Amino acid sequence: EDSSSPKSSSMYLPAAGGLSGTDLGPVPPVAESVSPILLKIEEGSSVSELFSDAELSAKFEAFLAMQPSFHRSWFDFAMEVEIFRGMPTAGLARAICERFVQLDSIDTLDMDDDHRQLVEAYVADLANEDDMEEVDAGLFDEAVAFSHEQIREQLVGPFLRSVHNSAS
Repeated sequence: EDSSSPKSSSMYLPAAGGLSGTDLGPVPPVAESVSPILLKIEEGSSVSELFSDAELSAKFEAFLAMQPSFHRSWFDFAMEVEIFRGMPTAGLARAICERFVQLDSIDTLDMDDDHRQLVEAYVADLANEDDMEEVDAGLFDEAVAFSHEQIREQLVGPFLRSVHNSAS
């Protein structure tokens, strides 16, 4: 194959372990054929741990900049929840709810309606709380678990096959 071809291996990585599309499936048993990102996902790593490597994080950010905003929103939400878990305050809970949970926001996530209503009701009860008042750090746990699934399905596979993840 001509190396200047758009499908050249220098521009696109083959799907890890022979996986294709956005369905990443289970991690194959041969670890050396699998991306470290996929291994971390299967081990249940948080999103921030997933991209703790500065070089990999920069490559992923460049990749994200080219993605539709609804895909990016899942990643942004997961990162905001990571910050929230470290400092679970009423102010951060309200900000996350306003940006990602409320139906009229620009980054509204497509989450389960029952969970959305529970989070909105909890946050509405915080209306009179001081911004620094500590709240339940697990408030967004169900939604962030779903966001990790969305990141895995919609972003990680395409990133692994993208020019952004090619060898430097």
